[in-house]
Amino acid sequence: MSVDPDLRPVVLPADAEGISQVIGGVGGIRFQWEELDNGVRTLGAAAAELHRVWASVSGIEMRLSAVRGDTGLISAASATTAGWAAAQSIQAGIQRLSEDGSSLTDTADRITISRGRYELAELLTTNHVGRLVADLLPSVAQTSGPLVLVQTKSHSIPFEGTVDSLLSRVRHAQEEPGSSFEVLEVEGRSGPAYVVVIPGTEWSRAKLPFSGDGILEAKFEDSAHVNVAVAGALAEVGAPRGASVLLVGHSQGGMHAVNLANSGPVSENYSVDVVVTAGSPVTEEAAPKKTSFLHLAHEKDWVPVLNLVPPPDRPNQVFVTLDHQVTDPPGGDSDPHNIEEYRQGARAVDLSSHPSIAPVTAAVGAAVAGSTARRHVFQVSHYPLQAPGPVGERRATAASAPGAGNRARDK
Repeated sequence: MSVDPDLRPVVLPADAEGISQVIGGVGGIRFQWEELDNGVRTLGAAAAELHRVWASVSGIEMRLSAVRGDTGLISAASATTAGWAAAQSIQAGIQRLSEDGSSLTDTADRITISRGRYELAELLTTNHVGRLVADLLPSVAQTSGPLVLVQTKSHSIPFEGTVDSLLSRVRHAQEEPGSSFEVLEVEGRSGPAYVVVIPGTEWSRAKLPFSGDGILEAKFEDSAHVNVAVAGALAEVGAPRGASVLLVGHSQGGMHAVNLANSGPVSENYSVDVVVTAGSPVTEEAAPKKTSFLHLAHEKDWVPVLNLVPPPDRPNQVFVTLDHQVTDPPGGDSDPHNIEEYRQGARAVDLSSHPSIAPVTAAVGAAVAGSTARRHVFQVSHYPLQAPGPVGERRATAASAPGAGNRARDK
């Protein structure tokens, strides 16, 4: 039997202006292959059943032929009319069963071979690039230490359950003194939820947690200290164990968000349901199946491709490439890495009904069902405390976090 491995999954186009490509999710190639794998098992079972029926019908045809030839049991007229017609019908049915069974088997083989070729190509590409990155990057020893956590603000704000609304909070976190992040208490359809917003890199000569040191911690220490600080902040605002958590990050903040979803006290003590990143190099990180991931990257932004690893195709992880026209500010250069540019892309995402994007935006809407949130601002710094927060509230250190983990500001 010749097998023509020409099967190809359907690549669904983007359906909103400003989005050029969508990789992953339930509309992605890998999910389609997994569904085809389920089809292979169904086709195999159907082919086996057809062959069983074929064997049974063949036996009937043989017995009928014997009866037709026994003139002592049936009349000659019957043997040459009704019996002969029945035999011909059975023989035609046997032929169709044989052909249908072979066709099902052939289709199953084509799916299996095509899936194997796809998996091999993806593996070779990812491994090659991954090894290249490992060779180019130097080994880095511990880059930072435990962080001091200070809550500086707590008040109510208007807030909606959209991707644009999530990214809008990045700008507010950036405007806080030092290295600060937000924890928003919101009401979801299934109960309270907590949104953690981590801004991008704060370029400063000082050694701040979200300065260049933070990039090294995210890359080489899996955000171990940021993880403890965020877990401590969630505990301080009263988030109960197992509560729903959404992690949002821009640039470096997105690197931390993905790390927090993978391991450590945040993922160990809370249910990380959604992670949203903008302009973050996170293509080589793991994506636990219990979490939905949405990653935005503008085609002119070089930051998301710094790790040189192509986006993986996973059912629970969606990579959206944006191609909208970048704003040219008066007297300045356009910056596709600016969080406001990503907010424009987020608005396109909110309007999209693409089968890979829609489940994630629906999950965000379900987690944030109300129109307001309680905003808590936390400032982190290295020991000793470099500068107290403007309010000077209670401090939480590594020891006060609900667990400890040891895994794997831009404008």
